[in-house]
Amino acid sequence: MSRPGQSSQAATRLLRSLFSDYYRGARLELPPDMEKREFAFQYLGSHTYHRHLSFRDEKSLRGHLVSKAPAHAYYSSALFLFPEIPNMEEKKRLGSDLIFDIDADDLPQCTAVPRAYVCLSCGHAFRASGVNRCPRCGSGELENVDTLSQDCMARALENLRRLHRVLSKDLGLPRARAYFSGSRGYHLHVECDDRCRSMDSEDRRELVDYLKGTGLEIERVLGLGSRRRLSKDLLVPQPSEPGWRGRLGEAIALAHGSLPLGTTLAQLEEIAGGRLDWEVYVERARVHVDEKVTIDVHRLVRIPGSINGKTGLPVTRVDLEAAPEEALPQCSWSPFRERVFLVKMLHDTPGPISIFGETLRARRGQLLRLDGCVAAYLLLKGLAEPVADKS
Repeated sequence: MSRPGQSSQAATRLLRSLFSDYYRGARLELPPDMEKREFAFQYLGSHTYHRHLSFRDEKSLRGHLVSKAPAHAYYSSALFLFPEIPNMEEKKRLGSDLIFDIDADDLPQCTAVPRAYVCLSCGHAFRASGVNRCPRCGSGELENVDTLSQDCMARALENLRRLHRVLSKDLGLPRARAYFSGSRGYHLHVECDDRCRSMDSEDRRELVDYLKGTGLEIERVLGLGSRRRLSKDLLVPQPSEPGWRGRLGEAIALAHGSLPLGTTLAQLEEIAGGRLDWEVYVERARVHVDEKVTIDVHRLVRIPGSINGKTGLPVTRVDLEAAPEEALPQCSWSPFRERVFLVKMLHDTPGPISIFGETLRARRGQLLRLDGCVAAYLLLKGLAEPVADKS
């Protein structure tokens, strides 16, 4: 769920107008059984989520989006007999989609990457990692003012593709739709049959554990004894093998190139130039997903095509077969990119910051004429306010 921005009234009015215009013609990807879904919204300028709403068709939903222009729009991963009833038991759940969420800033390589912050209480602008309070005044009213690096987003995309390969090869679930979340990661919606939808939370937890390698006994996978003594008869895992052996085979191939069939673990040790650290290969084969999203059978998911009110970018379909640079978020994806707005900065930036590939450095009180992608981002973050352009 998203924390509402601190936008001014003028910013909220402008954003509401922009969002409303967008939803008049936005391409939304809705489930064919949308009448069985709960819908939920968070509106601009509000701290409250409005839940347990139901729409019979796209026309009625679009009317709501145009008239209310929400900051965030969701539907339930669960199908209900009575989606509009607030009580979960009385809704009568019929099954749940299988959804995965990969956030770039939760990846091991990216958790410690410094980010740019502004304290909305005292205005202190700084860079740090892993903070939740202002180092100057102690306030928790911090706002990230930059977007995640392309390197971290590329790592999230790599995890997304690995996830799809594992689901397809090991679990027989090849049909899935991938989306940029609109902010800091990617979603994968698996096209489920009744068997898949009937999985309970425990079933889904076991699936997540398999993806993450939780409890993985590497000795058993490799055929090693408890002493991990290498035998001339033990073969290197190959990518074509099923399960974790195949996943390790992919990781080994990425590190050392494709090895001939019949290559032994002892030979791999010679190729690697020393004792093998299997945790390195396990980490390269592991899929990092937000387990809370997958395990929760009542989870709300962003409507594909809807705007993410943290950034102003829509939830955007990505092609898993496309070149990586084509699936990394950029300002050209913004529905407001052709517009230009005059804004007044309400805070300093901590030096140059990057907003979906666009670089900005600004001081409090500075007037800037910006394209709609960057302007909408700053307005949503409460970092700027619109100014009437009299030029």
